[in-house]
Amino acid sequence: MATRLSHINWAEIDELACAGCTIVEIAAYFGVHRETMQNHYKYALDNMNEDEKQEMPSSFSSYLKDKREKGKAQLRLSQFKQATEGNVPMQIWLGKQRLDQKDNKSFTVDDKRVIKMVNGVDLPQDEEIKEEELDD
Repeated sequence: MATRLSHINWAEIDELACAGCTIVEIAAYFGVHRETMQNHYKYALDNMNEDEKQEMPSSFSSYLKDKREKGKAQLRLSQFKQATEGNVPMQIWLGKQRLDQKDNKSFTVDDKRVIKMVNGVDLPQDEEIKEEELDD
């Protein structure tokens, strides 16, 4: 007996795939086996005209991969928009991810004293450096 596929909605499949769901997860969402999803895709392709078929990947796994890539692009665009609209945490995160920016965690010597920098903030001074230590 064939599984009824009338409850499978392609708009929902697109949304789930864009969100990064696997074929197994999408099938579980609709309460069917993954092979049923693959067969449903083949059935949909068989019922398209030649022009529509030209625009579609030949397999369901390729179709899902294309949708996942679209989802990644949408997420990147959303993050970028948040950053350019002034979301400081997103600006910092994207700077670290895409521009290799890092928090400054260095020690510097300035005016004969040790300045500890953590995330760009001066910490209280532990001790003065003696002048002869600077010459070494």
